[in-house]
Amino acid sequence: MGAAGPWQFMPSVGRTYGLAQDEYVDERRDPVQSSLAAAAYLKDAYQQFGDWLLAIAAYNCGKSDVIRAIDQAGSSDFWAIRQYLPAQTRDYVPLYIAMTYVMNYYKEHNIKPQECPIITKTDTVSVDKLVSLNSIAKTLSINLSQLVQLNPSYPRMLINGSPSAPKTIVIPEEAKAKFISLYGQMNSDLAATDLETIYNNEGIQPVEKRIPVHHRVRKFENLASVSVANMPKINKG
Repeated sequence: MGAAGPWQFMPSVGRTYGLAQDEYVDERRDPVQSSLAAAAYLKDAYQQFGDWLLAIAAYNCGKSDVIRAIDQAGSSDFWAIRQYLPAQTRDYVPLYIAMTYVMNYYKEHNIKPQECPIITKTDTVSVDKLVSLNSIAKTLSINLSQLVQLNPSYPRMLINGSPSAPKTIVIPEEAKAKFISLYGQMNSDLAATDLETIYNNEGIQPVEKRIPVHHRVRKFENLASVSVANMPKINKG
């Protein structure tokens, strides 16, 4: 449905709560920024409904659906309005309660949490140039896949920082000893690297801007036949 990130923000709601989204960055995927936005949403919903279960329900289906269910049930108790909520939300709140229980009482059920494979000790670097995660990984001598995992909000692996709007990247703590090399690199070679050069050197494909195609659906057509009919023609020979 277009939701993204650990908190599954829809694009419009993400923007409402300050999560930047463009061709370079999607802060809905940033674990820190999206968690702050989720906390702000839940706080707003709680202040509106005065009940945490309703706030959690609103997070899943939207505040308008909760208001509609309250009106239909004539009650502001979650269990009373549950039947008037979307099917997914009816289960979402009990699942939320169950997960909270497991997180607090896992030892009583002999459940052993798995360790997170991502590095726990990290540091941040402010970037005010156009650089790629690949270049940063090479300069700091760290694994690229590890760096990508620590920076999920950059889907194209490009950091479009600028002096007026610097961007933040997360790096393993042990790499901070090479900060001087990184900043020196950014102020020399990388600083002079334009977008086209980055594309050519690292094989990154530019975003293709497609013109929407309008098609009037005819009788007996389906999605498969429509998509084939509108495929770009290939010139042979």
